[in-house]
Amino acid sequence: MIKTRLLISFTFLGLALAGSALADNNKVGFVNSQKILNEAPQATRAKKKIEKDFEKRDQDLQKLAKRKQREFREDLSQRQNEETAAIFERVNKVIRQIAEAEKYDIIFQEAVYANPRIDITDKVLKALGDGK
Repeated sequence: MIKTRLLISFTFLGLALAGSALADNNKVGFVNSQKILNEAPQATRAKKKIEKDFEKRDQDLQKLAKRKQREFREDLSQRQNEETAAIFERVNKVIRQIAEAEKYDIIFQEAVYANPRIDITDKVLKALGDGK
């Protein structure tokens, strides 16, 4: 309930900021976070590394009881969260660099709808690929 209210508040704040930016003929950008997680070279490497790191353990757990499987899933989830946080730390740095270099006034990472004309996700992916 509180998360929903918070999300709605942030959405309205984002819309208000976007409306203000557009009214002043400012440059607005959007980044598709899910596409970043699916296509960024860092995310692909992280997924492969996680799979490799946890492959043997996953096979061993298939032989163990559900109690051990739960511990594994919690560890795996924690590791995925850590890797995702590290990726988005880099992604946010790249987004800031693009925003400053190209003089964007605001860049959103999540939106209900964004015109493909303002989607800079591919620029971010290219910059991530260049920086490896």
